[in-house]
Amino acid sequence: MNNLRMYILMVAFAISVSLNLQVSAWASEDIFSMSLDELMDVEVVTASRQSEELRESVATTYVITGDELKAMGARTIYDALKHVPGLTYGMNTGGANRVWMRGVGSDYSSQIVFMLDGHVINDPVTGGIGSFSDAVAVDNIDRIEVVLGPVSSLYGANAFLGVINIITMDGWTIDGAQGRFRAEFDKAGHVYNYYDVLMGKSFENGWQGALNLSCRNGDGPELRVNKDRFGREGYADPSLELYNADFRVENDQASLKGHYMHRNGGAYFGIANVLNDGSHVGETYLFIDGLYRFKPLNDLEVEIRGGYDYFKMDNRYDMFPKGSIPPSYRMLYAWNDTGYIKYIKVKTNEYSLNMSSTWTGFVHHALTFGLSYRYQELRDPETYSNNDFIYTGGVMLPVPAPDVRNISDVANWLTPASRNNYAVYVQDIWDMMDGLRFTASGRYDYYTDFGSSFSPRVGLSYELTEGYQLRFLYGRAFRAPDFGSQYLQNNLLVSGNPSLDPEYINTFEAGVRASVTENLYVETVYYYNDIHNLIGLDNGSPRVYRNINDVSVNGVDFMARYDFGNGLNFKAAYSWKDLNADRDYTGMSIPAHSGSFEINYQIMDFINWNINAYAQSSLPRNSGDTRDNMDAYFLLDSTFILRACRHADLEFSIFNITDEDYAYPSQPDTIPGDFTAPGRSFVMGLTLKY
Repeated sequence: MNNLRMYILMVAFAISVSLNLQVSAWASEDIFSMSLDELMDVEVVTASRQSEELRESVATTYVITGDELKAMGARTIYDALKHVPGLTYGMNTGGANRVWMRGVGSDYSSQIVFMLDGHVINDPVTGGIGSFSDAVAVDNIDRIEVVLGPVSSLYGANAFLGVINIITMDGWTIDGAQGRFRAEFDKAGHVYNYYDVLMGKSFENGWQGALNLSCRNGDGPELRVNKDRFGREGYADPSLELYNADFRVENDQASLKGHYMHRNGGAYFGIANVLNDGSHVGETYLFIDGLYRFKPLNDLEVEIRGGYDYFKMDNRYDMFPKGSIPPSYRMLYAWNDTGYIKYIKVKTNEYSLNMSSTWTGFVHHALTFGLSYRYQELRDPETYSNNDFIYTGGVMLPVPAPDVRNISDVANWLTPASRNNYAVYVQDIWDMMDGLRFTASGRYDYYTDFGSSFSPRVGLSYELTEGYQLRFLYGRAFRAPDFGSQYLQNNLLVSGNPSLDPEYINTFEAGVRASVTENLYVETVYYYNDIHNLIGLDNGSPRVYRNINDVSVNGVDFMARYDFGNGLNFKAAYSWKDLNADRDYTGMSIPAHSGSFEINYQIMDFINWNINAYAQSSLPRNSGDTRDNMDAYFLLDSTFILRACRHADLEFSIFNITDEDYAYPSQPDTIPGDFTAPGRSFVMGLTLKY
């Protein structure tokens, strides 16, 4: 409550100051909207690994600008990603973010490559994103490029369903300093505070630099749970302390970029799906990325890029709190009087080197050739627990111990591992004639732990007439088995499998882009995904990771934007998905229909109002899950921003205005009633710029 009073005083002071400023001090530029022509002229770099206008991209590519993020009051990138056609968002039992693309996904979004300024940030333990992308402060984002469809032909493993590239602001764009503070509240009180400082400067010698420092902390939203795995009621623990630092120094030829994240938080719904507030999840992640480009010949550009990633996990879990274990769980009931506690730790190192050259000496062709090397190392796994072991009939069985002790030598949770990845790739962008572009690329990957994979992609775009474009694309991609599913061990419920093979996908898509009028733009895409060797858990005891599923998905994605003029524009998106899966499919189910709309109205140069909504149809359960289907839901958010003066913005947002009761889907053997999603919340913010 003290924080709320202080915040209200800050806002009141800022308003009182701004009311005494002259109207001439207000900024006159339109900072919240971009015309259709400007949007289509945006330079994107993700779909083909080289700069091209959005209208030229053969792949299905969507762009979310930093101004759009601010206009909708986005707290994290996921507030915006849910409006991208084909994307569905959720959380898992440990609080990690999950993104499904075109009807398919996993607990840690491991079938999508996430990048920060072109640097892959997927972690090798889960193969996915976990909480890393949540660590990127939205204030520091220039744009997000979302490429749907397989891109392993350029990026290798895990560019299976697509790529999400978060591109931060450079020193020239920032050109000054900015501080932003926001506070979020729900019906139970304080949720989170958001702090962000952004600084950037360009220099006469061509160099520029940028620095971003951000923090998010708080107890999290109120998440009521009627039943956990043992039938107990209570509240999830989404408490969080999140610290981030980003820097970039660069000129036209070279750059050095880095990112640091440290996260402490609660265990959300409990790693064993049993509610408790005694767990602690700690993660540290950093990377350094260096790039140098030069032109040995007029038509040849060479780029050399190297990177280092470090990840450390240090988690304490009250797996089963004292007094929570029912007698029916015979093996675990021995810990009922003390609770079952486990600490798990691990570190990973990752080294990457990429060299590519692009030759434009041939008329109408841009030829790219690249070599890539990546080394991933999982080391120093440790396990601490309040259990000991006895041998009965040659079998080692866990029994309660009076205190927590290091059991790494006899029952470590992971096996140390490493892998090398060598790759070569080539791409040709051929402008055959005006309005007709053909793109072909292919990549060969070799992994020292599971072998090789070849990933081709071909695409064709044809401008039928001015403003109307047809697109066709075929691609094949793969996901490498992650270290967790390969080397998890000594777990009573789940076991890893070092013999896993990669997952594979073949995708066919056809699309139309149409600038119907100068104010109306529409895009629609039909796709077919044919997926094999999906990794899932079998029905044994313990359950073992295996390549057990084949899945196919038909779908249609649609997006439209209409500019009414005078600062008013409207965007809408719709997706239809039809998933056909094996009866043993253990992936999360997805809604057949989902859609969104967004209205943004810049009422004057200094007032902006945004209202946006997301909806999805009822969600069917997988085969063998006897629970009722999940209900359809509709979410409505709104943000109001006042440019009080050229140095200050005030903002007020309401999320889930109708206080919709909804949840993210869970597996049947986890939380019976699914993962409770946040209710209505309010965000107030103040931004100061110099």
